[in-house]
Amino acid sequence: MKKIKCFVLLTALAVSLAGCGRDSDGPADIILEEEQAEVESTEDMEGAADGSVEGEENGMYITVGNITMTMILADNASAEAFRELASAGSFTVETSKYGGFEQVGVLGKRLPADDEQITAEPGDVMLYQGNSVTIFYGTNSWSYTRLGKIIDMNQEELKEVFGKGDITVTFSLEE
Repeated sequence: MKKIKCFVLLTALAVSLAGCGRDSDGPADIILEEEQAEVESTEDMEGAADGSVEGEENGMYITVGNITMTMILADNASAEAFRELASAGSFTVETSKYGGFEQVGVLGKRLPADDEQITAEPGDVMLYQGNSVTIFYGTNSWSYTRLGKIIDMNQEELKEVFGKGDITVTFSLEE
């Protein structure tokens, strides 16, 4: 999605610069408005029939109780393996609150890991030691492999969902 936004913004900038000196509502302004509308309609897509999120194949859903969140997966082998776990159906992970900033749960399976020193932020979903998933509602700097990011939730909302004691988290490709 970021690539599309950058392309559209760069195209719009080029068109606008080409139209310098023209009156407003000229061809450059009309093209910019059409491209912006196309980007907004693409951003509004949620859950296509193929189980994709945001119109792409790099999304998953995270459910805690009756709250379902959207996670966009990272572009790496760990995230692909994580998504593969859900391809046969949803799976649950029992997680525990740790440090007042994250929930951690054992996956029961080892995934490929490429740990690096990362400062995790609220909404980040990380692989820890190759066999645990960590969901952040605060920040922490440690060695993780990025799995994805929960979107459309602020830190307060994330803390409300994940800042409790032990919780069951369900990961799935369908909402």
